[in-house]
Amino acid sequence: MSTPISELPYNTATNTVSATTELPARDIPRETVNHTTDAQVTANYVPPKQPEYIEQQPVHYHQPTQSKIDKLFEEFKLPILLSVLYFIFQMPTVQSFIIRVFPSVAHSGELTTLGVVVKSIMFGLAYHVSMFMMDYLNQP
Repeated sequence: MSTPISELPYNTATNTVSATTELPARDIPRETVNHTTDAQVTANYVPPKQPEYIEQQPVHYHQPTQSKIDKLFEEFKLPILLSVLYFIFQMPTVQSFIIRVFPSVAHSGELTTLGVVVKSIMFGLAYHVSMFMMDYLNQP
């Protein structure tokens, strides 16, 4: 029962005319209502929100309240610290201490440019250490 390939398109066309490729009547669904009432079939279907198994608990963080004095201290902490350090480093005892420890930074009792640089470095180190200590002591 083999047919040549060249006759297959002709056979398909004749089968369509003779209705041999149609489904039997028992296989054609008569009612389509169950397909059209399904909500998930619509094009703009949005599924309902699923209930959460683990509910999200609101997180309440305790924000410490600051008094006005604490706020003022936080605001003026840096200027006060710098003023005190500047006052300390301008005192004659600090200058004589620098000359005593580093004798090469002074000429006839006065600081040279190198002495001013050393004094500035010491000022910066004192500022850094004091800020570190204040932050360390303020931690809970």
